[in-house]
Amino acid sequence: KFTVVAVYAAEPKESTDEASVTMPQATGPRNLAAPDNLLKREQLTVTWDAPDPAWDVNGYRADLYRTNDTSPWKSVNTGTTRSVNFTGLEIETSYRVVVVARNPDLDSLEVASAPLSVRTKPREAPVSVTATANGPTSVTVSWSHDGEGVQEFRIRKETNSGDWTLAKDNISSTSRSFTLTNSHTKLVPGRDYKFTVVAVYAAEPKESTDE
Repeated sequence: KFTVVAVYAAEPKESTDEASVTMPQATGPRNLAAPDNLLKREQLTVTWDAPDPAWDVNGYRADLYRTNDTSPWKSVNTGTTRSVNFTGLEIETSYRVVVVARNPDLDSLEVASAPLSVRTKPREAPVSVTATANGPTSVTVSWSHDGEGVQEFRIRKETNSGDWTLAKDNISSTSRSFTLTNSHTKLVPGRDYKFTVVAVYAAEPKESTDE
């Protein structure tokens, strides 16, 4: 309730009228989004808009939940920045994100957004695998891959008998080609071979369908 006082030189005079008003409820952050170009296998970026109508928000907290969590797995205070980057996530896993608008000076007011469901990128196999003979006993295998979340690459070799064997492992996740010689795997002049590449992730390898 509000009233108004008229202040005179000698004595104030208070109105006998009162005005009552109920303040609207504060709303939470809006339009949570995880842009595809920022979505990765082990991290995700979430953006949002300020509440509308606006109120005196002095900070945001972003809470990340795993599928069956009732309390946040990760929480990040972003200040007045309307975006957050969560790292250390699991590949190809579903999460929920809730953003809370806060002002401790308004009776510790906190207002949450609607939840955003998002899933980190899946494991992907190497593509565009090629093999180029450098001589009778040397071949360079090349491939394409973004490398994100990969621990190592492995090259596998198929002989005329149809058996697949490991030709080389522990190839750096930043490499996109490797030259095999007889110091890595037996290569017999005049014989046909097929090669494929495996991207090894923390939980599960992913083998290329290219040969």
